[in-house]
Amino acid sequence: MATTNVSVLPRPPGPRGLPVLGSLLKLRGTEAPHLALSNLARPYGDVCMLRLGSIPVVVIGHPDLMREAFDQHQISERWTGEAFSCLSATEGLIFSSYNEHWQNVSNLAQRELWSPEDVALIGENHFVPAIDRMIDSIGRMADAGDTVPIWDTLFSGNFRLTFRTLFGSEADEPAEFLQLAADLEERIVWFNIAAATQNPADFFLWTRFLPSKMLRESRRQRTVRDGIISALVDTVQKRRQQAPPDVPCLVDIMLARGDSGEISRPAIHALCMDVLVAVPAGVAATVSWFLLLLANRPDVQAKIHEEMDAAFENGASPSIDDRMRLPYTFACIAESMRYRTISTFTLPHKATQDTAVGGYRIPANTQVIGNIHGVHHDPRFWESPDEFMPERFLSQNGDAPFAALTSPAYMPFSIGIRRCTGDHFALNAFWLHAVRMMRRLRFDTPDGAHLPEDEVFGLSVRPRPYALRATSRRI
Repeated sequence: MATTNVSVLPRPPGPRGLPVLGSLLKLRGTEAPHLALSNLARPYGDVCMLRLGSIPVVVIGHPDLMREAFDQHQISERWTGEAFSCLSATEGLIFSSYNEHWQNVSNLAQRELWSPEDVALIGENHFVPAIDRMIDSIGRMADAGDTVPIWDTLFSGNFRLTFRTLFGSEADEPAEFLQLAADLEERIVWFNIAAATQNPADFFLWTRFLPSKMLRESRRQRTVRDGIISALVDTVQKRRQQAPPDVPCLVDIMLARGDSGEISRPAIHALCMDVLVAVPAGVAATVSWFLLLLANRPDVQAKIHEEMDAAFENGASPSIDDRMRLPYTFACIAESMRYRTISTFTLPHKATQDTAVGGYRIPANTQVIGNIHGVHHDPRFWESPDEFMPERFLSQNGDAPFAALTSPAYMPFSIGIRRCTGDHFALNAFWLHAVRMMRRLRFDTPDGAHLPEDEVFGLSVRPRPYALRATSRRI
């Protein structure tokens, strides 16, 4: 909480760093950037201040202090790098400024787009058909004796899932609509690569005045992408005018709210981009980790299959509502999101004025990030944190959720005012992927050997590319 006498507080401790470069050189090397930054900050406690180039950065590594920081309006502004500024829109939720517009769009999204009730409807009508189509494709690869390239399969499948959720089913649509879908997927792939690429202007503010081929291409990509999204929204609008949809997509819902003046057309476009950025890469990374962890632990996978076979008969598959029937499966999902968190840090925040966290002064215009990976692997909060232990998420009395699930140290969807508003959306997408895949398929490493579980840093932290051998289960 901010204090009225912030000026007398000390700044957080941290490494001195080099002139101009700060601590940038200490983040170089083979170690993943989030691990290197965690190791750099660890000796200085739960609030550490360092400099990356010309950017002052505060790293927070305790859940209570992260809550104190990210519940403050003074630290709710988004810090955006140069590439993000070119690629993202200010009218959405993920990258926009913290202001009245953001609050209005956030409230609308949580109330009308991805509330638990809305997501359940979307899941049955849009998630399930797309996921089952992907499972059918994996099954054909399995029957042919081919290994499955997990990342490529999941990303492409989740783009189609996201596209269908936003713009409706591709069935019976003209060739132009399908071409727009293909073109949009190319732009989203480019965005994910660009967003994970560091730009000198992100660390040295004076370089933003220099010509940059990367930033020029970012602006061009955004122009093309925005044109595609606009054309797709127009297609949904024309479809609505011809006949009300039996199964509404997200854009249907947003356009209806636009008709009543609750949301602007630019905000609709920006929310489409938010979903396209977050869902395909985020769900693909989360499911990639889940499948890799289970393939490396066949005994855990066997328990999931046993639980499912006992809960379902005659080929039935789990739905969104079956979480209580599959407690061990859900525990594996929850543990995989702790053990390999795809968002290792909160998205960068910006202090808009001098404020305080943990008794330290956080100066205005400082970048503030929360170390989610560090909290998820901190022995103060987790027994044997570097081990995969689903049992920590099992209920002991068979009814109430286990304490780990409600622990302040469990934050797979971030924390504070700007935590992920689409957590119901993401968790249900992940749940349906996991349970429907496990119901119909078994996954093994190609030669039975343990595959590496190293992290590849990016917009979503994912495993190294790998392939698995899939086997169709008789159910």
